[in-house]
Amino acid sequence: MLQFMSSKTDLHYQFLTNNLKTIVSFKDRFPNRSLQSSNQVIIFDDNTSRLFGKNVTNSIIIKDRDSAKCWNSIEDIFTIAVKRGLDRKAEIIGIGGGAV
Repeated sequence: MLQFMSSKTDLHYQFLTNNLKTIVSFKDRFPNRSLQSSNQVIIFDDNTSRLFGKNVTNSIIIKDRDSAKCWNSIEDIFTIAVKRGLDRKAEIIGIGGGAV
């Protein structure tokens, strides 16, 4: 089941499958919390990495190109996340433009 929620500045999609719940949020402002959690990965494109990725140690950087907009990129991100020990409660934050 897919539920859609919105507020003045945010969009939220909630996916429910059996007993598993996934919430995807799109925000127009950056969350005010730590960006160094051990169960978290931050995805930047190569442009936003230069602007916002300094001192962020748990990041993944992808190319800001149309060729990065594919399932292989998602698979690469999940493979890296699993190798880093992230679990199913991990937080994945995307900071970027078109490719992220």
